Amino acid sequence: MPVDLSASSKKAVAYAVAFARQFHAAVTLLHVVDPDCRRDGQNTSARHSSEVQWLAQIQKQLAALTEQSVRGRAQCETLIRFGSPHMEIETAARKQGVDLIILATHGDRGLPDFCFASTTEKVLRYAPCPVLIVRQQERDFV
Repeated sequence: MPVDLSASSKKAVAYAVAFARQFHAAVTLLHVVDPDCRRDGQNTSARHSSEVQWLAQIQKQLAALTEQSVRGRAQCETLIRFGSPHMEIETAARKQGVDLIILATHGDRGLPDFCFASTTEKVLRYAPCPVLIVRQQERDFV
C-alpha cells in the first residue's frame, strides 16, 4: 500500500485493512521520497538538516497513520524508500512477494504535478501483481 500521507492515500488504507482482514494477510505501508521533488536551492549542510527533520516528520506521520487506521485490525509494517515512486513501489512489491497493490489516486497534490503525474499509470504497467486503484471521490468501501 503506497501512501503519500494525503487524504486519498489514508482513505485507501481502509481498503487495504479490509482486504488484509478478509484474507488474513499483512499490510505494508510504503512511503517513497522522490529526491527530484526536494530540490530547494539550499546549501548542502542546510539541505541535509532539513531533510533529516523532514524524514523524522514522515516517520511520525506513518506511525500515526498505522496507529489510527491499522493497529489491532491487521498486521502492519512501514517502509520508507528513496527514489522514483513507481520504481520503488515495483521493487518493493517484487522483493516482498506482494499479492496486491492498493494505490490511491487524487487530483490535488501537495507537491508539484511533475512528481506524481504518471506514477499510477507506471505502477499499473510494471507491477508484478494486480493493482487496485482507489479514487478519492469513490463511495466508501467499508
